[in-house]
Amino acid sequence: SLERKVMSILRFRAWHRKEQRMMSPIDLYHTGQVVHATPGSGFKEPLHVGLEVALMQSTGVEDQKGQEIFEGDIVQFQSQFEHLLITRVITYDAECGRFSTAQCGDEEGEYLGRYDALVLGNLFEHPHLLEPSS
Repeated sequence: SLERKVMSILRFRAWHRKEQRMMSPIDLYHTGQVVHATPGSGFKEPLHVGLEVALMQSTGVEDQKGQEIFEGDIVQFQSQFEHLLITRVITYDAECGRFSTAQCGDEEGEYLGRYDALVLGNLFEHPHLLEPSS
């Protein structure tokens, strides 16, 4: 069985909408609705959450290769029912207070931690991964 490392400190990354690039957790810190770039990151500050950056929280879970999983990551996992490979986006389920890949009316959705996910990319840099295969 694969052991998962659970991180205890809240970590965030942010997608810079204008520059079309990801700010890593090392590049930023945020205070409320404003993201500040760390010195030397190459980003200008301050940036407003929503308008200029999309803020994504770490789930505190790593994928099967040890990569930290964030909101907005595109993950792949094996279906419990048909043993097919399922591709979904990690979202925060506020109603249940946990990260999930569940989609409305989708029985293949899973709560993070119940399967061995593999991060394929993220919603901003790799949207093509969500397109149906032909």
